[in-house]
Amino acid sequence: MRSDLLSYWLLHTYGGVYFDLDFDFYRPIPDEMMSHQTWLATQPDRRTNCAAMGSVANSKAFEEILNAARRATAKAKARTLSFRTMFGPTLLTRLRRTRRLVHTKFYGPDLFYKGSQSRIANHLNGIDGSSYRTT
Repeated sequence: MRSDLLSYWLLHTYGGVYFDLDFDFYRPIPDEMMSHQTWLATQPDRRTNCAAMGSVANSKAFEEILNAARRATAKAKARTLSFRTMFGPTLLTRLRRTRRLVHTKFYGPDLFYKGSQSRIANHLNGIDGSSYRTT
């Protein structure tokens, strides 16, 4: 979504941490997280998430994320990519898989999501009757 783009720009410009407003904290944020130039969370389905992120100002990773978003915008204008999904986990996962996010630490879902992996995956996919979705 376009709000993801604003989050990326703010983290690149000013640094800091970002969590979605509906994020529930089940444990304190580890001090170690703040020692990385950039960190991103992964979802139980192994996609890179934009619900929890942190960075120093002017990080190479968020510079690459913003550049990729500009390229994605050009593709969307050419109608080869959807505006709805191009800035969120799809973009971050693609950049991670192509190893373009240098100096980035990826934290697994066990740090951010409470409960067993299968229960969380079912919740995120709406299998348990919930309507919450991460994308």
